[in-house]
Amino acid sequence: MSRKGRLLRVDNPTPPDLDRCIGQSRLAILRGLMDGQAAARCWDLPYLRQVIGARPVSVVQQDEPRLVWHPSSGLPVRQVPFDRFAEAAFVRKDAGYAYLQDDVNNIPGLDDDYRLPAIVAEKEIVRTKVWLSGPGLITPLHYDPVETLHWMIRGSKRFLCYPPGLGRYYPYPFRSRAPFISRVDPDHPDPARYPRFQAVRPIEILVEEGEVLYLPAYYWHQVYSERPVNISLNFVWFTSAWKSLRFLPQFLRTRRHVARGLAHVQAARSQRARDGAPGARALPPPAAPGRASEGAAVSQYRVGDFKAPRQEVSRLARQAQLLAVREREALLAVGFPSQGVGIDVGCGPGFFAEGLRRALPALELFGLDIDPYVLREARGRLPVARGEATALPFAEGRLDFACCRLFLRHVTDPARVLGVIGGLVKPGGFVGAIDASDASLLLDPMPADFATVAAARREWFTLRGCSADVGHRLPDLFVHAGIGAVAVRRVVVDSATIGREAFAQIVLVPFLQAAESVLGDPARHAAAACAVEEWTRDRAAHGAITVFVVGGRRG
Repeated sequence: MSRKGRLLRVDNPTPPDLDRCIGQSRLAILRGLMDGQAAARCWDLPYLRQVIGARPVSVVQQDEPRLVWHPSSGLPVRQVPFDRFAEAAFVRKDAGYAYLQDDVNNIPGLDDDYRLPAIVAEKEIVRTKVWLSGPGLITPLHYDPVETLHWMIRGSKRFLCYPPGLGRYYPYPFRSRAPFISRVDPDHPDPARYPRFQAVRPIEILVEEGEVLYLPAYYWHQVYSERPVNISLNFVWFTSAWKSLRFLPQFLRTRRHVARGLAHVQAARSQRARDGAPGARALPPPAAPGRASEGAAVSQYRVGDFKAPRQEVSRLARQAQLLAVREREALLAVGFPSQGVGIDVGCGPGFFAEGLRRALPALELFGLDIDPYVLREARGRLPVARGEATALPFAEGRLDFACCRLFLRHVTDPARVLGVIGGLVKPGGFVGAIDASDASLLLDPMPADFATVAAARREWFTLRGCSADVGHRLPDLFVHAGIGAVAVRRVVVDSATIGREAFAQIVLVPFLQAAESVLGDPARHAAAACAVEEWTRDRAAHGAITVFVVGGRRG
């Protein structure tokens, strides 16, 4: 491993090497990472024309080398048949400055030529983009709120990279379509208009063919295509909540852009699922309904095991009171039926299911849970049965719908369990899931020692083989469970809407609950709880977390 300023060069990197770079937000050139991949051998213009043909791809084209991202309309992307784009840009060379930037899910066949590098096997890759450009093209100075590996397959690119921040880079206004784009051109800076930019110095990086650049989240970068043909792939995943908190102003500017990007990705994946094309390889294929691995569907969360179960039931009741209407609206928006017979798997005390039955009286809804304590609570709200998702007291393929809420985070194999749940419904029946991701939690300011609490909560889930970051993975889980026509809605739960005290009770208290047994230090746990209480009294404090609501149809 060699260093040059803030740039590292790592041969044959390991997962710990990457994790160190992520933790330090350190730029790095990774060599030997993608050696032997089919794409490295065969991806050139003739091959891509043969594989992609006339399929439409997303292309940006203009007369000037430095691309213009309009603050009012965004990037001028249009759909062009690939063969026409390649002919104009690389054969006739009359297309001005044009480049292809598209999600690999939109281009069947390409993902057969590569495998995700082993060092990101434990990351949740949310998007893989392919880039193709000629010489001289420049993408403007901007930042991304995700961690990125940029694999240079053909040609080379030069990156001008600048450390995170906002004030020195003069981004477009917050509510524009380009709040993460700088108005400064580093090649021709205007000291009179942008005086603070003069204080920053770039790290210049040439990424050669075969090399991979690790680009930390929130780093500013301007990129230059250097060769006659430049082909690359981006693998991106969400950064940690703590890094987003550290660079909170930058994160807040990109939320709408990320939501649009995820919607675009999910649309592509859903279309591929409908077309029968293979999906991403991040998750194993689900088992046939009723054949999940032993223990995969046993929830690790049981209210009856709590020291104060009544207090937890009260917390769940308030959670339902505050969120049920918005979650129900989101569930209807992704296709939840207004009538029919169905099941709520992991129903708990039944507060959410009760709200559904009252709002949609034509529903015949049953509840299922493994915890006898909450089933006693639920029986006054809906018909319930005790059981696991691998031994359901319902016939397969008979229900009109099946759903679960905050359940998949508590099972050891959510992909397989979702396949089991989907097997309950008729072909074409609705399958829905609601869950959050701890990684989406934002706290400003962060209560004292809360980072330790969050780490302990992660360990609590890990020790049980589960994950509290299942929310943003739901679309992939649906695809791999054979559920099509996937739709996604997001419900942002924030303290400005529900109040800091309520936010702490329904969002932060579960962190403290999980951390208590892991920390093994009552004094430290009590101090952390006091810090959360003090946070609720801070009028300037703000918290938010995203709940993902996903629905689809059984194929």
